[in-house]
Amino acid sequence: MIPTHTGIWGQTLVEALRKQGFSDQRIVGNTGINIRSLEGEEPRVHFNDLALLFERAEELTSDDLIGLHQGQVNDYRRGGLIAYTGTSSPTVRTLLHNLARYQRVRSDVVHISVDNLDSDGALEWHFRVPRGVVRRQYVEFGGAGLISVIRRLTNLRVTPRKVEFRHLRKTNTGPVTAFFGCSVEFGSDVNRIVFKVKDLDLPLRTADEHLYKMLRKCPSSEFLGQMAA
Repeated sequence: MIPTHTGIWGQTLVEALRKQGFSDQRIVGNTGINIRSLEGEEPRVHFNDLALLFERAEELTSDDLIGLHQGQVNDYRRGGLIAYTGTSSPTVRTLLHNLARYQRVRSDVVHISVDNLDSDGALEWHFRVPRGVVRRQYVEFGGAGLISVIRRLTNLRVTPRKVEFRHLRKTNTGPVTAFFGCSVEFGSDVNRIVFKVKDLDLPLRTADEHLYKMLRKCPSSEFLGQMAA
């Protein structure tokens, strides 16, 4: 079985490329990606195609930071129920724990670990795909997107202690470091963002106690059913 992943961020990427004047034919090129699979409110796509779409976007735009840039401007509300569970959370800590808890509802591929979050501030994520699946742009998109959301929800420029990516990057490392505001290591053994432990208890300005309690009562199976409805 080919692993699938939420296609919503591929959908938003295609929308951004269209606004830049690229036709669907040019976006797809010779990749073989079925762009129609990204249609609808809750698209599910093969992860290989999603990762390839982000790499294709770099080729089209000649922007080798397109994942980083797209992650900064993405509308987190497009993430649906999972996004609202996170944004209604009381603190950064609970947001991250909820992200890890419900991510499996939307992906067969990505596993988020918060095992060392409370003790060391470390959040890690892994991809259950062959090493040959190039996903550099998608990984940077995810890292930038998470930090951007936290900054918007706290109204503070939260900066991690350290960021690590498994992929290599030899060019344009300066803008990546400037965005995260900390040391960024490429070629690490894991994708990891290490937060300052004190920042985990920062309150979210979108916290909603009643909505949060209601959404937290939904088990993962119920979330899955609602996402597929």
